[in-house]
Amino acid sequence: MGACDTVVALDEDEIILRGLERAEAFLARDFAHNRVASAYLIAGIEGIGKAQLAFRAAAALLCPHVPSEPSFDLFGDPVHDTLADANRLTWDANSLAYERMKQRTHSDFLWITPPYDEKKKQFKREINVEQIRTLGTFLTLTSGEGAWKTIIIDAADAMNPSAMNALLKWLEEPPPYTVFFLISHREGALLPTIHSRCRRVLCTPPSLSMFAEIMQMPEDEAHDLYRLSGGSIGRAKQWQLMQWHDYVTAWREVARTADDHKIHALVDKLAKDPECSLHHVISLWALIAYERGASYHALLTEHYEHLTQLVQDATIFHLDKRHMIQYIARFSRFVL
Repeated sequence: MGACDTVVALDEDEIILRGLERAEAFLARDFAHNRVASAYLIAGIEGIGKAQLAFRAAAALLCPHVPSEPSFDLFGDPVHDTLADANRLTWDANSLAYERMKQRTHSDFLWITPPYDEKKKQFKREINVEQIRTLGTFLTLTSGEGAWKTIIIDAADAMNPSAMNALLKWLEEPPPYTVFFLISHREGALLPTIHSRCRRVLCTPPSLSMFAEIMQMPEDEAHDLYRLSGGSIGRAKQWQLMQWHDYVTAWREVARTADDHKIHALVDKLAKDPECSLHHVISLWALIAYERGASYHALLTEHYEHLTQLVQDATIFHLDKRHMIQYIARFSRFVL
């Protein structure tokens, strides 16, 4: 979904996570044992539910259940039912606070994403420093609805250098009862000093069998889509908008025969597909490289970074999509 992992609709049913039970339990144990960190780095590939997990964690803090009879621990401190489950994050889904969270109107909840460009009708690529500076007002105001304030930054690796440095000041001296949830698709893009001030929560893709169940496909049919998407449900749904099976078949044929006519036909088809991005093309290339066996895995590692950087440059400098696809297809022919 571009630079961020944002959920479009945050209804209860859509926040039920599949495949991230271990990551959720990691957070739930911290909360249950009163070890709430000031910042969590929720890391993993794009499209596997990191935003849902961050929202769920924020809801556990901002929308606690109100017990019918209060209970206390050995030291006389109140025990919150919301944080009592050591493996799951729970909250009061019927509360007004939760409804305000879904509407983004909760006074103690802030979700920062790249700004929307009205002219281009799409989200910008970066989170800028002005957006991070709004934290000053948000964090200096007294909490309006409870003890906690929560901030989701989606995605943290979309921040430009100035924004990262501005955020670092808050991470170094966080106000009490404030929790940052930093969603990251590419941890290497973050400053090491940001890493060092966050508690890392690793989110991994679901297994092939779970992926097939979620996608409602037979496991043997889901295999190629699983490889193409890296197990990401979000990416897999993007692939389903395209003729992904035909593309895989055509690319395999190009890699096998190195036929110029077939290369031109494939390039034309990919270039004309509005849903197909250069990242999709690299995924096709990587799938074929993987299928060639262990001797090609070194090639995959060596050339994948080159192609990825090429795609980033093409996006920044608005290079012609068709020419880039043709380059990658011919690169595939000579390398594989």
